[in-house]
Amino acid sequence: MSQKIKKYLTSDFDQCVYIFKSNMPEYFAKDELSDFQKYLKNISKIKDGWNDSFFILNRDKKIVGCAGLGINKSKKIATLSWGMVARNYHRKGIGSQLTKYRLNLLQSYKLDLKISLDTSQHSYLFYEKFGFKMVDIEHDGYEKGMHKYNMVY
Repeated sequence: MSQKIKKYLTSDFDQCVYIFKSNMPEYFAKDELSDFQKYLKNISKIKDGWNDSFFILNRDKKIVGCAGLGINKSKKIATLSWGMVARNYHRKGIGSQLTKYRLNLLQSYKLDLKISLDTSQHSYLFYEKFGFKMVDIEHDGYEKGMHKYNMVY
């Protein structure tokens, strides 16, 4: 089984949207789909000092996971964003690979950055394994019944 993490290309759009939809409604709110699509369409633009990158993980020539990384050097902040794995590939180490890849990439930049992310009650324990700590919870932060867990590394 060959697999590789590489930078997102616009030709990957449909497969990434498919992965997103495969995780609805448990991991993503319905209203987030348009935000995710907008994010992918604007990934190469620097906005308000943020430089975003998006990565895909190919396994046997099929995209099975994807994840974003945002850096704002002037504010000394980095964020992990939109990390997801196709539902039928959950619990196979793909999310861990994407998380480790982004954290290692940030460390390689040798910048003094605070790293944060937000996730739901369904995924926060996953990120705790990597050293993220919860700073607060916004009840119904994504939609009714889906809480937003704000975390820092």
